[in-house]
Amino acid sequence: MTAEQVTALARHWIDSWNERDLEAVLGHFDDAARFTSPKAVPVMGRATVEGKEELRRYWQGRLALIRHLRCTLDRVLWDGAERALTIVYVAEIDDRKTRACEFLRLGDSGLAVEGEAMYGAAA
Repeated sequence: MTAEQVTALARHWIDSWNERDLEAVLGHFDDAARFTSPKAVPVMGRATVEGKEELRRYWQGRLALIRHLRCTLDRVLWDGAERALTIVYVAEIDDRKTRACEFLRLGDSGLAVEGEAMYGAAA
């Protein structure tokens, strides 16, 4: 992927979350993708979800709990050899701003086959 393609993918990811367009977000994932997030535990009972349908259920459950959601892209990091994309952003969720990042490993199709969300210090 070129730098422009990687940046466009990251911007689409952020814009899709800001629009709460779950199907657009899921469009970045392979049907068999695995995704890990500490925020999955309250919804799914575990941190790692497997497959696009579980991912859909997880994010539908999370979105139902959130009144306000706004993400602001900070930077995009790409490792072409590993096909690893890191999206660094500020997440405003309800009354809290947090620095966050998403790690996505892309398969040959260009879709994410693995992902992980990390949340850091208050922004």
